[in-house]
Amino acid sequence: MINPELLVSKRRGYLEEKLEGSNFIRCHNSYLVNQQQIEKVGKQKTPYVVMKNGDTIPVIASKKEELEKRLGLR
Repeated sequence: MINPELLVSKRRGYLEEKLEGSNFIRCHNSYLVNQQQIEKVGKQKTPYVVMKNGDTIPVIASKKEELEKRLGLR
C-alpha cells in the first residue's frame, strides 16, 4: 500500500529541486502532489484538485496556470 502522506524535515525548495522533472508539482504552499494521482481539477472561486484517493487539495492562484499546462488543460 502507498503511504499518501509523508512528513519530511527538508525545505520545500530542496524537495522541489530534487523532484524537478518528475511527476510531482507544487499546487499549494503546503502540498507537492503526484500529477498522475490527480483525478480531476475543480474550477471554482478557489481552484482545487481531487486526488484518486478522494482527497481535495487547494490550488493557489500562482500555480493554477502551471498545473493546467502540466495536465494538458491549456
